[in-house]
Amino acid sequence: MNGFIQTIIQTLVGFCPLTFDMVGLGVKKKLMVSIISLPGHYTTPTLLVAASSSPQMIDKAKEAIRRFHSADIYWHDRLFQWTPFHQGFWGKVFRHRAIARIAHVSGGDEYLLDVGCGNKPFRKQFHVKHHIGLEHKETVYRDNEADLYGDIFGLPVLSGSIDTVLCTEVLEHLEYPHQAIDEFHRVLKVGGYLIMTTPFVYPVHDEYDYFRYTPMGLKFMLEDSGFYISKIAPLAGSGISFALLLNVYVTDIGFFWTKWLYPIGLVFRPLLLLMTATINMIGGILEIVIPSRHHKMSVFSFNHLVLAIKP
Repeated sequence: MNGFIQTIIQTLVGFCPLTFDMVGLGVKKKLMVSIISLPGHYTTPTLLVAASSSPQMIDKAKEAIRRFHSADIYWHDRLFQWTPFHQGFWGKVFRHRAIARIAHVSGGDEYLLDVGCGNKPFRKQFHVKHHIGLEHKETVYRDNEADLYGDIFGLPVLSGSIDTVLCTEVLEHLEYPHQAIDEFHRVLKVGGYLIMTTPFVYPVHDEYDYFRYTPMGLKFMLEDSGFYISKIAPLAGSGISFALLLNVYVTDIGFFWTKWLYPIGLVFRPLLLLMTATINMIGGILEIVIPSRHHKMSVFSFNHLVLAIKP
C-alpha cells in the first residue's frame, strides 16, 4: 500500500512542471526535487526526484491534456447547446427558427442541395424527396453526412436541376463569394429558391473566415447574379447579439481557450454555466424592452437570413 501511494505521488510530482507550463505560468524546469513526508508511514522524509527531461513522457502528457480539452468542449456542446447554459444558445435558436419559418417554400420539391451541409442540421425542417448534402473533399467535418464532394465554385450538379439551394454559415468562408452565388443561380431551376444565412457581427472563427456581410452587400451580390430578392432579414436584434458575443468572449475565448483560465473554468464549471445563462436571459429581456430588429439602418444583428428566387 505504501508503495502504491508513493507511486501516485511520484507521478503527480513528475507532471508538475508540465502543469505549470500548460496554465501559462511559463515555468520551465529540467529537474524538480520534492521532499515529501508521509505521516504514519515514513519516519524520515523521502526524496523524490522527478526528471522532467523525458520528452516522450511530456509529449504523452500534453496529448492526454489536449484530448481531455477536446472531449470537454465536445460534451459541453452536446449536452448544453439547446439550453441557455450554452454560449451559442441564441445563435442556434434564432437560426433554426428562421429556417423553419421559410422551409415551406420547398415543400414537396424533388431536389434540395445543401451546400456545406455538415451533419445536415436542418434536414427535418425540409420536406423534400432528395436532400443532397455537398461538402468540400478537405472539409474539417469528418462526421459529415455529405452525398457529394466537390468545389463550390464549380458545383458537380447539372444546370437547372435543383429546386432549392440551402447554404448556411458558408458564404463568409469563400474567397470568391460572387462566383459561388453565380453557381447557385446556374444549378437552380427557374423559380427555384436560394436560402442562406451568413454572419454580420461575429468573431473570426477559423483561418478560412474571410468576410462579413451587410444586408445591402448581400442584396447587391444576389441581384448582380440575377436573383430576385424575396427577403433579407436580421436573425436577431441588438440585445440578443450583444449577449451572444459576450458569452462567446467570456466562455469560448476566455474559459475554454485561454490556458490559465481553463483550469479555473473547469473547477467552477457550475458557476460558469450559471453566468452564461444569466447573460443569455439579460439579452432576451433587452430584446423585448429595447427592440431593434426592425430598425433597418441601426440593427446590430449577429446574422442575416436570405431568401432569393431565380426568376
